[in-house]
Amino acid sequence: MFSKKTFAATLALSFLAIGAQAQTYTYGVDVMASTSGLAGSGFDNPAAVSGGLSLSATSDPAGIQFNNGYGLVYADAASQTTASAHYLSASVYALADRITATAFTNSSPQGNTEARWWDYVTIRSNSYPNGTPVEIVFRSAVTTNRVSTGVYSGNVYAELRVGGYSASTTSRFDSTYGTTEVPGPEIRVKTTVGARLSLDSKLRAYGRAYYFAPGPLYDGEISIDTSAEIQMDPGTLDVQVEYDSD
Repeated sequence: MFSKKTFAATLALSFLAIGAQAQTYTYGVDVMASTSGLAGSGFDNPAAVSGGLSLSATSDPAGIQFNNGYGLVYADAASQTTASAHYLSASVYALADRITATAFTNSSPQGNTEARWWDYVTIRSNSYPNGTPVEIVFRSAVTTNRVSTGVYSGNVYAELRVGGYSASTTSRFDSTYGTTEVPGPEIRVKTTVGARLSLDSKLRAYGRAYYFAPGPLYDGEISIDTSAEIQMDPGTLDVQVEYDSD
């Protein structure tokens, strides 16, 4: 039987546990990875984790050889992504090999991903008082490595939002239309010391390989590895950023 003291202590711990479970976090992570265009394609989309610091998703079905009704073809695709505080990464792969096929459906192996990290930041300074106007730069520093042959398409999309400011960039890779590779987005934010701002970052990667394109051109392969590091550049100002997630 519980004594009065034991019951009171147990009740207090229960309220503490309920309070901990009900805590609302101001930061978190979310990811998605998918493949399509071949048997066994998958979709990995774990629930977003509020208060989480790292989360990953993967879709990697086995490569497969099959008869598409016009001959043998081979397909393979994979995607993987990770979202963590300050850093997002993604990889996609697609391979289409016609082998002996002489005609093709519209289906093509492809991989697709999205990673997101959100947070709140407070502007701090050792020398400026709260309320001092400052202008600082936030950027999503994107690094991309790509290998591709034959007939393919793909892209890398990066997005950054800080307070009421937002910017995005897209690098495109296409065997027909060419390559356009651009740096990740950068935002110049006018704010004040002591201000509290929301931050939201996304990184997407997509790759698709084709069995056939007018020409005729046959077979394709593309591999994309990309990452985005979220940075704050104060220039010469004595300013720091305090992240809730840290």
